[in-house]
Amino acid sequence: RDDSIDDSIDDSLRLLGLLELSGGDTSTRGEDNEKETSKVLTAIAVGAVTATTGFLYGKLLGLSLSILWKDLPAFLLTKLGSLNASYFIMGVMTFGGLLLGVLSSIFGTTFTVADFVHAFSSAPIERLPSSAIHLFPVLLMSLLTSAFGFSVGPEAPMVCAGALIGSSMS
Repeated sequence: RDDSIDDSIDDSLRLLGLLELSGGDTSTRGEDNEKETSKVLTAIAVGAVTATTGFLYGKLLGLSLSILWKDLPAFLLTKLGSLNASYFIMGVMTFGGLLLGVLSSIFGTTFTVADFVHAFSSAPIERLPSSAIHLFPVLLMSLLTSAFGFSVGPEAPMVCAGALIGSSMS
């Protein structure tokens, strides 16, 4: 390739923060490019794993919402003949609260979404939690929280999932 194209690509990567500014001889340029390529490939891997996790989380959330708020009432309506919506909503939310309480006591050592936001905004990279311990409980609890009607959306848990995946892979 033309050297001007390589320089243009390097300048673009430097602007985006993906390539460190390096001076000196050209013998280290190949090593620097290999390191930067490795960083870009790691970023792509983190993005792919996070996107897959987010896709699956969204599908599970949609399925759980459909089961809890469409299929279950329809089933009860056919079995009972009538269904008081107020009692149904209170019953589902009470059951959800009890389930979340039990799971909170089981996963008592895990962080909450608020804890993750604080940890990822202020902690050095060495002290960040790993996904092996925290990712499943955070996603499960947030999924149940959203499905039972205690939350408006999955955005914060997905940000935490992406941060956990990134810190675990780096």
